[in-house]
Amino acid sequence: MQQCAQGVLIGLAQDVEPEADSNATAVARYEWGALLPRRRQP
Repeated sequence: MQQCAQGVLIGLAQDVEPEADSNATAVARYEWGALLPRRRQP
């Protein structure tokens, strides 16, 4: 079951364009940055 899910994720990752993938990664990092406590004071 877990191997099948990994295969699907790998297939999706290969289908997504690098630009869109990097954009999604940037959004995910922004979301995590908003959720996680700030380490550095602004």
